[in-house]
Amino acid sequence: MKTIDKIIFDELAGRRSVVLPGIGTLGVERRAAVLKNRRTLEAPYNLVTFSRKEIASVLSVVDLLTNEGVDVETAQQTYEQWLQQARVGTSVKVEEAGALESGFFKVAEPLNVLLNPGYEKVVRLKPLHRFRAVWIGAVVVILLLGVAGYYGYVYYYDGNQSPKSGKEIPMSLSEEPVKESVLVDSMRTENPVDDSSEVREPAATLSSETLTTPAEAAGAVSGYQYYVVAGVYSTEENADKAIAKLRSADATVMCEKVPFAGGKIMISLYSSGDEAQVSRERSRLARQLGNSDLWVYKKRINR
Repeated sequence: MKTIDKIIFDELAGRRSVVLPGIGTLGVERRAAVLKNRRTLEAPYNLVTFSRKEIASVLSVVDLLTNEGVDVETAQQTYEQWLQQARVGTSVKVEEAGALESGFFKVAEPLNVLLNPGYEKVVRLKPLHRFRAVWIGAVVVILLLGVAGYYGYVYYYDGNQSPKSGKEIPMSLSEEPVKESVLVDSMRTENPVDDSSEVREPAATLSSETLTTPAEAAGAVSGYQYYVVAGVYSTEENADKAIAKLRSADATVMCEKVPFAGGKIMISLYSSGDEAQVSRERSRLARQLGNSDLWVYKKRINR
């Protein structure tokens, strides 16, 4: 049979409450951490509490003795004998568990080790970095500048910018680059035409040698040449197929092959140094061809 000291010790070590008849109830309560100041934290811990009230739902020492196989009368006598020996003045001492004094239970070291293993009463917090926010902000700014620089290079370096609208046919980057601009069809005729069939004179295009047209002169002044683009292709064959499709929709449309970045071929339907004029032509050609995917390409003119 366990001694009463051992019974009380085991119940508290298991964080269970126990009633001492005629005295009150011992229990274990979890205390939360307390922040003492900016750099010091009192760690959470388990505390043995005492209440003068004998809680009916909690087993008493006598009940626990009967669970050990002792009859009720013997258990009661055993407890009373223990209490006479454990009581010293106004305090009650429990071997290896602690002592009850003036309404407070002072925990002994063997029990405290089980209730709070590895316990450190005060935890010192690491000091906050004074300039952490500034450092994080600097990193964010550097990243934003890097992203902005990358897109600036892609869209504006050397006057080449990617299409902002329209559909682009997949292209291979391993093909030979186009060396010069090829005029597919100027749509001009030397023979008189019948008045009943009007052939529109195409807008001026960018020459690969000299700037002679008003559109080219406007581009020379602005520093940019603008193109109404039907598409960009990776091979001559694909470009020719696209031109044939455009011509089947309207035989009067003028198509020009213009070298594009990465050795690709751009199909231009109109070009000028006047951005507003090119924008108007894009709208007109879109209605004429029934193609809303036409877009405007801006290219810097090297002087």
